[in-house]
Formats: sequence, structure tokens, C-alpha cells
Amino acid sequence: MIRPHAYILAGGRSRRFGSDKAWAQLNGVPLIAHVALAVKSVAGRVTVVADTPDKFSPLGLRTIADQTPHRGPLGGLAAAIGDHASDDPLLLTACDLVLADVAVLDSLLRQWRPGDRALAMRDPMGWRPFPGLYHPKLESVVQNILVHGDGSLRALLERCGRAIAPAAHADAVDCNTPESLEEAKRLLMDPCAGSRGHNAGASC
Repeated sequence: MIRPHAYILAGGRSRRFGSDKAWAQLNGVPLIAHVALAVKSVAGRVTVVADTPDKFSPLGLRTIADQTPHRGPLGGLAAAIGDHASDDPLLLTACDLVLADVAVLDSLLRQWRPGDRALAMRDPMGWRPFPGLYHPKLESVVQNILVHGDGSLRALLERCGRAIAPAAHADAVDCNTPESLEEAKRLLMDPCAGSRGHNAGASC
């Protein structure tokens, strides 16, 4: 099984959250540090893609800057591919995605096949770009969509992705608002309790 370089996207403006959500506290730990701890369970290396370099060095997290700021997650993927010095796929996730069970990452890695260009979960609501595996040979396609397409990761997945069904333990919360951060706290205390975020997978 591959042990990829993981990239955490943290270059957004956090408009819905009201402040930089990456630094928001989740059970006494900055949200991005919580996400980094989760991906370290499967990754060989972890890097953050942010609006400025070294932004998260106080947390011991290697940080690079977006090549083209404010181009969304696809722009973050472009920066990750530009930094990625390997022929293996990279693991991409977001600084605000809290997983109920990190075993979902292991499940994702085990389903990567030779010849895949992108691998992500998809349910009846559509693609879940995070967490996902993306091969560096997608660079030209990413740049093309940034210039001529709608600039979304979902557009990339429609063109190049292989879809897999969400694992039974794939419940997650996107912490885009203070309210969803509270939901993430409840999810971590009891993955089967309460409502789920829009990324939620199968029920318990």
C-alpha cells in the first residue's frame, strides 16, 4: 500500500467562519493540527498549502504558498503538484474536514490502482473531493481547468476521477462555520450521535 505525501489545503478566506478557521480550537487543539494528526496516520510526509509560506510553522507543519492565491481547492492542488517530487499520488484534504474515523484514509489508499489519475468517494449527492488521491500527471489537466473551466475539483474528478463508494466509517464534518465546528466536536465524542455534515457517509 502506498504511503503518500499528504497536502492540507488552508488557503481559503474563511468568510463563512468569520475568522481563520484553521486556527479554531477543536477539543483544545487548532483545527489544522487535528487534521494533520489524522493524515499523519497514513502519510509519509505532511505539507500545508496556505496563502503565505511558513504560516503554520509554529505548529511544526511545513507550509508552502499557493502559486495563484484565491483560486480555490484546484489552485491548491496545482501548488501541491508543483511541490510534489514523486511519481506516486498525493493525498489531498482540507484544513476544515474532520473525519469521524481515520480508517477511511486507509480504506482510500487500499483502493488506489495502477493507472488511476484521481480517486475519491462519490455518493448520490455527488463527488467528495476530500480526502482524495491525485496523481501528479494531472498537472496539465489542472492548469487547463483553471484557465478554461469552472476551476473546481469536481470538474477535475468528472473528467479524470475514479469514483468509489463511501466507506461505512466515512462520516465527516466540514467546519465552515462555528456551528459546524460544534457539530464536529459532537461527532468526535460519538460518531453515531446527532446530525451529520453535508459530507456525511453511511449512518452507524
